[in-house]
Amino acid sequence: MKAENQKTMSIKLNPETKAKLLHLSKVKDRSPHWLMNKAITEYVEIEDHIEKDRQETLRIWDEIERGETVEHEKVLKWLRTWGNEQEEDINL
Repeated sequence: MKAENQKTMSIKLNPETKAKLLHLSKVKDRSPHWLMNKAITEYVEIEDHIEKDRQETLRIWDEIERGETVEHEKVLKWLRTWGNEQEEDINL
C-alpha cells in the first residue's frame, strides 16, 4: 500500500510491552512501526478468517435447523456409486 493511502492511528502500550517492542526492534533491525504494523496486520487477518468461518458455521446451522439436510442413507447410497459410470444422483 502506498504511503499516501495509509492512515495514522495511535496506540498506548504499557511500559513492559513498549520496552519489549523496542528491544525486538533493535534485535531484528526493524523499526517499532514495522513490528507493530506486522503484528496488527497478521492479527487482523487471523481474526477476519475466524469471523468468516463463524458466519459460515451459523449459515450452515440455520440450514440444518430448517431441515435442509440430506438423509444419511441417501448419502451412503450416493457414496457407494461415487465415481462409477452409474453414479447415483443424491437428489438434493
